[in-house]
Amino acid sequence: MIDLLVDSGATKAEWRTIPPLNTESIFTQGIHPYFQSKEDMENIIDKELIPELSQQRIAKIYYYGAGCAAKDKSNLVKNVLQKKFPSTQIQVWTDMLGGARALCQRNKGIACTLGTGANVVVYDGENIIEHLSGLGYVLGDEGSGAYFGKKIIQMYLYDELEKSVKNEFEKLFRTSKDEILNNIYRKPNASRYLSGFCKLLINQRGNKQVESLIHNGLLEVFQRHIFKIEKYNTLPIHFTGSISYYFKDVLALICKENNLNLGNVIKNPMDGLIKFHN
Repeated sequence: MIDLLVDSGATKAEWRTIPPLNTESIFTQGIHPYFQSKEDMENIIDKELIPELSQQRIAKIYYYGAGCAAKDKSNLVKNVLQKKFPSTQIQVWTDMLGGARALCQRNKGIACTLGTGANVVVYDGENIIEHLSGLGYVLGDEGSGAYFGKKIIQMYLYDELEKSVKNEFEKLFRTSKDEILNNIYRKPNASRYLSGFCKLLINQRGNKQVESLIHNGLLEVFQRHIFKIEKYNTLPIHFTGSISYYFKDVLALICKENNLNLGNVIKNPMDGLIKFHN
C-alpha cells in the first residue's frame, strides 16, 4: 500500500507516490472544480492517471488543489476521487495551503503562488491566517500567467508592442484577433489559454519593454497584497509557481529595493510537500 500526494493547479496536476517508488511524477491536466464538471474531472483521472498507476493500491490521498478553498468545491473533488478510489482515505486542501506548507514547512512566513493564477497568504506555521488575493483572473490574479497573458494580448491587439516583440509574438503564436477572442470568451479554460502567452516574456528577456512589463506586473503583487500585511517586512516572503521561477531575478530585485527578506523561490511545491508529509 502506498500514499498519493497531489498538487493540482489550473493548468496541470502532479501526482507523486509516498514513499517514492523510483518513478517520476505522473502529470495530468489540472483539475479545477470551478471550471470543470464532475464528468470532466472523472475523465482526467480515468484517462490520464489510473493507467499510469499500474494497479497500485492507494492507502491515502493528500490532495492540494486550485479552487478548493470553498467547502462545496473541495467536497466535489473529494467525491470524484472517492468514486475512483473507494477504499482510500482522502484529504483535500486548497493549493494555497499546499504552497505555504511546501515553502514554509512549519515556520511562519508569507507564501505567494504565481502560476496560471495567483495567491498571497500569511502562514503561521500550521494554518493560513490571512488570504489577500483570490479574485480570479478576470478581476485579480496580479502577477499570474493569466494576468501577464492579458497584458500581452492587449498590447498586441492595440498595436503597442515594439516591432521586435510583435514579430516574436506572431512567430510564436500564429493567431488572429478573432481566434484570440473566441478562445477567451467562448471556450473553457481561458486562464490556461491566457497563461500560454507568457512564453513571449521568457523569450524576450532583456528587451526594455518586456522587462518593464514583468517588473511592473510583479510589483503590483507587492503593492496590492504584500504591503498590506501587518509587519510584512519582518517575515520571509516565499514564492512558488512558474512565473515566480522564471522571473525570480525580478522578485529578488523588488525585495532588495524595499528591504524585504526574500525566502525560497521554487517552481513547484511537490518536493517541499513530500518533505512536509514525511
